[in-house]
Amino acid sequence: MYIFENQNWEKAFVNAWKNNNHGKIIAYVPASINYWKLNFFHSKRELNSSNKFFKPDLILTNCRQSTKQMKKFNLYKTQIKEVEALRYNYLENIILGKKQLINNSKVLYIGDYLDYENHNFLKFFFSNTKIKLPKLYIKPHPASLFFFKGNIKNKYKYKVINYSFNKIINQFDKIISSNSTSAGLEYLIMKKSIMVFNNTNYLDLSPFKKSKVPYLKNIKQIINFKKNNFLFRKYKDFYITDNSLKKWKKIINEINKSEYS
Repeated sequence: MYIFENQNWEKAFVNAWKNNNHGKIIAYVPASINYWKLNFFHSKRELNSSNKFFKPDLILTNCRQSTKQMKKFNLYKTQIKEVEALRYNYLENIILGKKQLINNSKVLYIGDYLDYENHNFLKFFFSNTKIKLPKLYIKPHPASLFFFKGNIKNKYKYKVINYSFNKIINQFDKIISSNSTSAGLEYLIMKKSIMVFNNTNYLDLSPFKKSKVPYLKNIKQIINFKKNNFLFRKYKDFYITDNSLKKWKKIINEINKSEYS
């Protein structure tokens, strides 16, 4: 089994695996698949050629959205099955606090890995000095040190946090995500309101494009941040989660019985 992103090295790996008769090979998609991920599309040449030597015997996805996209892409016409999202199974154990948070007291920005995306957000957030804004907290992207830079910290007033997801969920009701990440999904699943920063200087790569998740275009939207129960219901079961891993166990048993030989 290998992590599936449909990169060229994967095709070479699968081809070598099959040429050496190592047996069945299973591909696992660990994250959601967005409409803009071109690596999951085929070229016309690929579609017209035999691809049996570099296609996996089975593709596993961890959410219905990914399954839908894979079928839409018609990827290799390989059988697709759904399993629990190992990366997001921890959400099953999160306990939401019952304490009512003070309205408009603070807002959390989920940091991006792109520095200019983060910088554009800060410039937008602090652009209007006439409005009393809520306190800004930043959860940096693990691959970015942007918010730790001295010149940035001196220019803008914010607090960097490294809280666990469980603590964040119980301390923030207002969460802003960049338009190049799907990180906001976890917060929606846990019934937290999110907005997507509408960075017009960058391509909109958000999985929430054309959805009812609001885009942050005006600073006043932060003040009037409201919950959307419809979104909570829509995204509640986005990822397949179950601590018992019933689907994984079933698939492994089927594989051991040469179901996909």
